[in-house]
Amino acid sequence: MFKLSQATAAYKKILAVSVRCFAVTCLFSLLACDGPTIASSTEPQVINPAPIESVAAPASPEISTTPAAPAEISNTLKVFNARYQSEGDQPEIVAHLWFEGMFRLLDPATQADGEQMLETILEAENWLTAPELKIYVENLQRRPYLFYSYAAAASPGNGYQIDTHNFELQIVGSKKIDQQQHRLEIKSNGTDTARFVMLAKNNRTGLWQIREFSTIYNGIQPPPSDPQRLVN
Repeated sequence: MFKLSQATAAYKKILAVSVRCFAVTCLFSLLACDGPTIASSTEPQVINPAPIESVAAPASPEISTTPAAPAEISNTLKVFNARYQSEGDQPEIVAHLWFEGMFRLLDPATQADGEQMLETILEAENWLTAPELKIYVENLQRRPYLFYSYAAAASPGNGYQIDTHNFELQIVGSKKIDQQQHRLEIKSNGTDTARFVMLAKNNRTGLWQIREFSTIYNGIQPPPSDPQRLVN
């Protein structure tokens, strides 16, 4: 029989061996397991933002600036008619054609063509004798500078002298009233405020014509000397 001291010593040895075995087993178990991987980086993290949806531009206001003059000027009735048929659905172009017709009328060499141009572009029939256009005709005959003043190059200081074959009409506003009416604002260099011109759509052709323009020759500063451009 073992003595109590011997038994105790033997038991301690057995216990120590068991603890070592258990520790070794746990260590191998831990080594065998894949722990979470943590990637370290000194670079800042880049976050791609979500794409930004495009936003439509706000609608144009009713009054808007008009493009510059057309590239071609109607020096003949044939060119005028061709342009009116192809571009007469644009109020701004029709207004420019109107002034081209007046400038051809005021030139003795093209007066006959000018009369036909205005007959086409004006809503009133037989415009030369129409009662409602009597003041208009008188102003064309006696104060033609009123109409030259609407070209960009004209001024009271230069007597409203312009190149009628190469000019830019100063249309500063355009407003659609309804399907049959359109209003333009045209700037004269002889006054501080723009003048209104009303256009009407021809039901037969679908093209615009000049209807009302009674303010266009009011309040225009006269030139220092009248250029004496009179219709024969």
